[in-house]
Amino acid sequence: MTLKLRKQLHATQDELQAVAEEIVSLGVDVIILSGVVGSGKTALTQALLTNIKHSSLESSKVDSSVQATSPTFSLMHDYGGVYHYDLYRRTSDEVLQLGLLDWLSESGVHCIEWGEDLLPLLLDSGFACVLVKILATKQSGRIYEIYA
Repeated sequence: MTLKLRKQLHATQDELQAVAEEIVSLGVDVIILSGVVGSGKTALTQALLTNIKHSSLESSKVDSSVQATSPTFSLMHDYGGVYHYDLYRRTSDEVLQLGLLDWLSESGVHCIEWGEDLLPLLLDSGFACVLVKILATKQSGRIYEIYA
């Protein structure tokens, strides 16, 4: 199974809610966030937290009042049913041995930074995934390519 480009959006930091709304509307539980260091993957996770809290996708247990921070050293943060992973400098074998597939089986939305290498395995394992590529532009804002 391969993902196809569904939408390309241009957004500034102040317009991230529209990007998050588009992603959440797909109703997919695994969101892979791709982009260079500093491209805004964690900022997009914060926008997703806020959007999920106000949608019917998840229950009211989602805590959008917290500030999403990159879980680089802890690997995963749980914001009440929204799970935020950072796989930077982690091998696929390492995160699989740590139980990533079991974690992804938990009910909720899973945002995975640096998870592109795992995407084929996740799709083959039956996980419905969205890939969001964050591309820098010379203008203000970023381009968000959403693949589903």
